Amino acid sequence: MLLSMTMHFYVSQDSDGSIHVTNMVGAYEGQHHVHTPEDFEKWKAETLKSFAKEEHFHRLESRFDQCDCGLKPGEVKSGR
Repeated sequence: MLLSMTMHFYVSQDSDGSIHVTNMVGAYEGQHHVHTPEDFEKWKAETLKSFAKEEHFHRLESRFDQCDCGLKPGEVKSGR
């Protein structure tokens, strides 16, 4: 079975307003990064200009009040 080499971005928003993004290629999890709503829109616009398409972004409904990653806006963790 051939896995897609396209990067997808899974996006959720915590109750504090921070936006959490996890990058994945196929079944491989990459970076998890946190943004303010304003910074997320800038980051997304740059990402769309660079290589991504709108269909690469997937909004997730958060099942939890807060992500347990411990990151604040502007911080990144590799391979959660």
